[in-house]
Amino acid sequence: MDTSHLKRDKLRQPKYQRILLILISFLLLAATPASKRVIRVGIYENPPLEFIDEEGLPAGFVVDILQYAARQEGWDLEFVICNWDDCLAALEAGDIDLMGAIAYSKARAERFDFAAETLITNWGQVYVQSGETDVSILDLEGKMIAALEGDIHAEALQELLAKLDIDVEYIFVEDYVAVMIAVESGKTFSGVVNHLFALQHANDYQVEQSAIIFNPIEVRFAATKGRHPDLLSALDEQLAALKADKNSLYYQSLN
Repeated sequence: MDTSHLKRDKLRQPKYQRILLILISFLLLAATPASKRVIRVGIYENPPLEFIDEEGLPAGFVVDILQYAARQEGWDLEFVICNWDDCLAALEAGDIDLMGAIAYSKARAERFDFAAETLITNWGQVYVQSGETDVSILDLEGKMIAALEGDIHAEALQELLAKLDIDVEYIFVEDYVAVMIAVESGKTFSGVVNHLFALQHANDYQVEQSAIIFNPIEVRFAATKGRHPDLLSALDEQLAALKADKNSLYYQSLN
């Protein structure tokens, strides 16, 4: 009986088994979903754009847009709670990847990369103590103003007052809530906040809106300089699509 073919088959079996195992391994790897990209997002108290809600969770217009984009792009968002100055420092150092509620300026564009799409426009407003009426920018002479350290509107007001040679004293605080409390308590004559914050929260405090409105700006996403152009490009694409649809989450959250 010729058994040579049996010997050849036995010799071939390990080779076939190895090929089969390689093919199975390849198919398993192909079927395994890739791990999601983790995006570290700095979040600070700036309602209604972004804030920490009563349950300790990130919330607000910017957070809604980011979470939508993350679902579309397959990202995992890791929110890092920080105050304004610390968020900026962390973004510049690359300790976080992204910030949402940050106003674009040429000076900031030297430190960070900005998205092309504008999230929303905003501007600065000055609030004064209750009972004060018809306050103009000239009435700030010799007065004390509460402001958020590093705030683009506070910086714009400082420049404007300096150009007009109006001498004031500043108290810098950690957020807009502290600005309003300083004015309401009489610690300062006035305080500068952004329009969107005032729109939602000014009525919570015994303060008056002045006629001083200034510094229109564009709020955009910003990333660490030179590190995440693909991230900003994806956000631009998602945001543009949302803004083009009047029934989208963008307008639902905005309203």
